[in-house]
Amino acid sequence: MIALLAAACGGTTTPSTATTSAPTTTTPVESAPLIAAPTDERFEVVADGSNGPTARVFVSYPRVAGADSFNDAVGEDVRAQLDEFNELYIGDEPGGVAIPELNVSFDYLVASGDVLGVRLESYEFAGASGGTSWRTVYYDAREGLVRSAIELLTGEAAFTELVAVAQTELSDRGFGPSPNPGAGAAVRNYDSLAFLANGDLLVEFDDYQVASGGDGRVAFVVEAATVDPWLSDFGRRVQAQVMSPDGALTLPTAPPTTAAPPTTTSPTPATTPPATTDAPTTDPPPTTIPAPGSGEDVDCAIVACVALTFDDGPVASTNRLLAILAERNVQVTFFPVGSNVERNPDIAAAAVAAGHEVGNHTFDHVDLTTRSPDIIREQMQSTQAAVRAATGVTPTLFRAPYGATNGDVAAFGLPQIMWSVDPEDWKDRDADIVAQRVLAETDAGEIVLLHDIHPTSVDAIPAILDGFAERGFTVVPVTTLLGGDLTPGEVYYRR
Repeated sequence: MIALLAAACGGTTTPSTATTSAPTTTTPVESAPLIAAPTDERFEVVADGSNGPTARVFVSYPRVAGADSFNDAVGEDVRAQLDEFNELYIGDEPGGVAIPELNVSFDYLVASGDVLGVRLESYEFAGASGGTSWRTVYYDAREGLVRSAIELLTGEAAFTELVAVAQTELSDRGFGPSPNPGAGAAVRNYDSLAFLANGDLLVEFDDYQVASGGDGRVAFVVEAATVDPWLSDFGRRVQAQVMSPDGALTLPTAPPTTAAPPTTTSPTPATTPPATTDAPTTDPPPTTIPAPGSGEDVDCAIVACVALTFDDGPVASTNRLLAILAERNVQVTFFPVGSNVERNPDIAAAAVAAGHEVGNHTFDHVDLTTRSPDIIREQMQSTQAAVRAATGVTPTLFRAPYGATNGDVAAFGLPQIMWSVDPEDWKDRDADIVAQRVLAETDAGEIVLLHDIHPTSVDAIPAILDGFAERGFTVVPVTTLLGGDLTPGEVYYRR
């Protein structure tokens, strides 16, 4: 009937081997039942981030044309987390060795017929230890309503049965006191519910909610036959679409929403990367393609060169940046987030086809210095695979999120590209200010850090290119600027 599972945070989840009187399902569960990211134009990614002296934040969340109330609900959820995090950490004096971090990511659970569902994942690192929380948000396109996880169930009686099942399972396996207060009859304790492809219901708890941090992620699966009498009409529709998707999501025809992303005081807020069997020793050799007109034949020992680099995309505003660069016949270097490459593979492919250089910026934009070697490798390898699948090119360069690196990061074996000019475009969303800072701080040989997720940074590019031209600078990709033959693991800030 039920299987409980627990795993170390970020690791592989395996069924518990503890003895129990309850029959268990044999369905292996390693994560939420995620689906491939929809890539039609209605599905956009909102990404934002910042790198302040007291906190680091990156958020990535969905926006779907025709589902305005869903967009509002998800945006408000992320905004509430940002506000709470900012109140705790932004503006404090720097202290301690590690900097607090908030990372919010997402994956789709269902996007078919008249139902839409996403799983938001939030990782918060307070400077000593970190924890992850999950919640699922659904949209009922038939009624035009946002639905919480608990609305998959038919009412109080069904919820009471679910709580009883949870308490029994947690007690049998020794997680916390009995009854476990973290699994009590409060809706907030059951905010992450999702169906598996066989119709079973996955219930997952946040880190530290029902067990100690050392126990890792705790979740249980209830078989479809047991769940069946608990389900609401909406829950049955979600279950049916997960088990046998109709195909495209049916939504009212509407132009893309234009709601502003949440604004952070300093940092801003993405997803657990898919498991990968790639290993550094088995990856195909990294490949690059010539960049037409980019200065591959330019000798930056003679010519006054600069490199423009763009982090965190690709997103919708990346398309506009590509058009500006094409008009000027300029090639740059992109450091995309792997999860955004998976959701926008056509944009990544367009960047490579235009001759731009594409590096690796991890899958979820996480601070790697607070992660284990296994998670570092997973973040890196998943991004290598995502870029290769979208573009046919395997990145040969790496940029650490927040510029945070150590020996474990260097051990992956890619040259590490930092920057020498940072206009802090995440702080001041003003194209004129960004352009002025770049032009004031840039000399020949510099590597400039920008973010294509910020429309204001894209707006600043024409003025930046005009200013560089007036000063006789040639804009080239990073590899050209540095002269090629870069050392694996070595850190580069400028020529």
